[in-house]
Parts: sequence; structure tokens; C-alpha cells
Amino acid sequence: GTIDFRKLSPNNTEFEFYYDDPDTVETQDKTFTVSVDLTGYTQEYFSVTAGDGIINNPDNLDCTVRGLSNIVVVGKQASIDNITEDKISVEIDLSGIEIAPGECKEVPATVTVNSADCWVYGTYMVYVTAN
Repeated sequence: GTIDFRKLSPNNTEFEFYYDDPDTVETQDKTFTVSVDLTGYTQEYFSVTAGDGIINNPDNLDCTVRGLSNIVVVGKQASIDNITEDKISVEIDLSGIEIAPGECKEVPATVTVNSADCWVYGTYMVYVTAN
């Protein structure tokens, strides 16, 4: 299995996996737990102001994206100290989303941080208004 970093934080370090091959491991319960050692890691909250961030806009709508707060970034303190708003990206894929001019909708967003050793924890929704 794989560990989704959006689910990995100093407060969430254990993941349960299932396996189907009884010849691999002899146990009764077909599950095992993996613990990730995040000693020395911390998390901090960040906000980003409204921006463009739309990566797929099939109807070519002019849209406004509201800012996003409480973005959780995980990493070593020295690395987190170097994170600024411009290193956090919020991308919105409008394909499959129906939004009419004047309408505001809450849509899923992909939030990433431009850092070699930090990541964004959690999933996020943003409000998009079609102008």
C-alpha cells in the first residue's frame, strides 16, 4: 500500500493496510499497521489570498476564487519557517462542475507547497464565483 501525505501529520502517524496473499504473512487478521516516525516534525497553519488557481475551465468562465485559511503545512520547523504564501498553490479543476454566471459554489481544491521537505495535510474546499 501507499501512504497519502495529505493524511500524514504529527498527530496522525498510523496507517492500517490490508493484504490478500495468505502465503506472504501468517496471521489471522489480514491487516497490519504501519507507524511513521515524525519525531522533530511540526505543523503550522497558513492562509492564501484570493487568486486565479483554475487549471481546467471548459466553459472558459471568468471566475473569482476566495482565499483559503487554515492550510496545514507539515515539516521540520526550520523548513516551515521558510514557507510564505507565495510557496502555497491552490488549484481548482472546474471540469465536471456546473456553475452559472453570478453563482457561487464550493468546489474541491488541490493545495500544495513548493518545498522539498514539507507537505500539505488535509483536503480543502474553496468558493468559486462565476462573474
